[in-house]
Amino acid sequence: MRSVKARGTRVQLPAPPPFSVPAGSPAAAAPAREAVDKSSPAPRAESPKVRLAEGTDPLKLLRALAGGIVYYDPGIKVERASSGSPAVKRRSQFRVKSKDIAALYESVNTVTV
Repeated sequence: MRSVKARGTRVQLPAPPPFSVPAGSPAAAAPAREAVDKSSPAPRAESPKVRLAEGTDPLKLLRALAGGIVYYDPGIKVERASSGSPAVKRRSQFRVKSKDIAALYESVNTVTV
């Protein structure tokens, strides 16, 4: 067992089970990844199309939340999990699918720049 401190309280967590890849699974046959050079950014294909959205209000957000279009993403991250003093970081945010963005605005237009 290991101990984790969260909000000033120490909690005992069981050790995670050992990880093994079953023989014959796709992961077992996957080649090892090569080292990634992070000194230069990866090439990106960017589109000349941009969506411009205008005209919103708090009621649109509340309706989208009630309809499940906008949803809460807790985004919890544990740093230094294997050390004696792991840190829990919260990065709470709301998300919306790109195809549903029109529910939050009066008008959404796609333009080429």
